[in-house]
Amino acid sequence: MALPDYVLAVGIDRYPGINTLYGAEADAQAFYDWATGLAGAVGEIILSSQFPAAGATILEEPNSQRIWMFFQTLLAAAEANSQQ
Repeated sequence: MALPDYVLAVGIDRYPGINTLYGAEADAQAFYDWATGLAGAVGEIILSSQFPAAGATILEEPNSQRIWMFFQTLLAAAEANSQQ
């Protein structure tokens, strides 16, 4: 059976050590809304504003592990689907 289309939208406006950016989160939200609405995809949105600011750069979220977890979940769904 075919899996639905999946989307991952990531918007990071807050980077440690540089000025706050404006627009990345709005762009990610607009793309996510389009992909999950009009295009009917299933997915996840990750925004820097979803996480509290960390005191140290290494602890700042979102990090690559959040993105990796999305793809691991997608891979598990594809593997389960291929078993059917």
